[in-house]
Amino acid sequence: MANTERSGSPMQERALAHGVAPARWLTLSCLTLAACQEPQGSDEASSLPNVFLITVDTLRADHLGCYGYPRDTSPTLDLLAQRSVRFDQAMVQWPKTGPSLCSMLSSTYGHTSGVLRFTGKRPVPQTMEMLPEILHDAGYQTFGVVTNPSVASSLHFDQGFDVYDENYGSYFDLAKHTSRASIEALENRDPTKPFFLWVHYLDPHGKYQPPNRWLEPFVGDELYKADSRPSVPLSPFVRGETKHPRSPIGEIGHRSYLPDLIHVRDYVARYDGEIRYLDDWIGYLFEWIQGQGLLEDSIVIFTADHGESLGDHNYYFNHGRFPYDACTRVPLLLYHPELPARVVEEPVALLDLAPTLVDMLGLAPGWQFEGQSLAGALRDPGRHAIDRPVFTGSSPIERFTVAVRQGRYKLIKISDPELAEILTNEPYELYDIEADPAETVNLFRQLPEVARHLQALLDPFVDKAYATVPFPADSEAELSQEEMQRLTELGYVDGD
Repeated sequence: MANTERSGSPMQERALAHGVAPARWLTLSCLTLAACQEPQGSDEASSLPNVFLITVDTLRADHLGCYGYPRDTSPTLDLLAQRSVRFDQAMVQWPKTGPSLCSMLSSTYGHTSGVLRFTGKRPVPQTMEMLPEILHDAGYQTFGVVTNPSVASSLHFDQGFDVYDENYGSYFDLAKHTSRASIEALENRDPTKPFFLWVHYLDPHGKYQPPNRWLEPFVGDELYKADSRPSVPLSPFVRGETKHPRSPIGEIGHRSYLPDLIHVRDYVARYDGEIRYLDDWIGYLFEWIQGQGLLEDSIVIFTADHGESLGDHNYYFNHGRFPYDACTRVPLLLYHPELPARVVEEPVALLDLAPTLVDMLGLAPGWQFEGQSLAGALRDPGRHAIDRPVFTGSSPIERFTVAVRQGRYKLIKISDPELAEILTNEPYELYDIEADPAETVNLFRQLPEVARHLQALLDPFVDKAYATVPFPADSEAELSQEEMQRLTELGYVDGD
């Protein structure tokens, strides 16, 4: 299948012309603290560091080199990971863009905020103290650059931002636009004040259509040749047999289908090509940051809103229905000039990010924060352990699925009988994530003591979640025609 060619940066074009892989120039310049220039601006302006929050749509942790992936998908992020605290088991609170990022910025669960189950349906409550608002009140200039209408200003995701750049145009060149728009926003900042920049990249959200030059290294490589999985059937909607394009189980749906491609390995190669293309444009942004001498006085956080199921559990090229790690485990890197690089093995929640950041900055948390600060454990891991349950919800149905992770084990409660029948036909699923990261062997009946311990944590949480979901139906957000069209193009049907 032919791919529409997207342009690269001038620097990338020169590198390719000389046979140098994109982002290799970062090795000697970007992220090398000793080589950074002095930060720009007045020393008297503020003692607060700048904050870069970079989030990516639909990015699995296990498809990055720094998380052990064999393909060279992420040289820029791998360099960042070498200088950062890397959280190996970071979990989102809902594997959909709107609910996940609302949880991250407000430090609340979906049943608290009302932003859950669907994307583009419920606005962020304006009564909450969002992370950008807290930073703005502390004297930060706040900039947002986003490309997914799931976080549109009409859904109140712009709370606390001085500048909120929204672009919901073509699939093509969005990563380039996002990096360049981020640079343009910072070029217009007041250099005497600290700033907070949130950048949300849409790639590698389906459909997976990377430029050919970023796809070619992965089509026909050893991983491609070793993937012998059979072809996947197309959904009835794709075959033209129905007008209802709901996301199917066990089939390729309209959201991701690419003409003439029916094998998993072709979609995975294109997914990885999207990641590599994105990584190069993040590298472009980082080179500018380094060139401005900003890194030495900045905190950099990198993460994703959710992952993507690439055939895991018979769920193809989609996300949102199940709480398995393919969709709920994401990368999380935290660079701080005063923190040594290391790996945190314990599970953490993305809703802990805002409490951790405001704690590091010496600011008060939002009144509604449900997450916990990890700052103490990061500063002094010998005295402060990370050992608490992490909860994740998923599925658009009323009695949605909820999972709890603590230590190496993960327990899933499936309250809906029809959904349970689709999966393992059990109301509970228990997995040893260390021994079985793909979550293929249900140990619920084999490990009764572990199951009882996690049930005692999970059942009260589920009961509270079902009982406290706010907002009646008439509180649904009204999106613009452009936003609704873009959500439809991205595969969201009725907010699914």
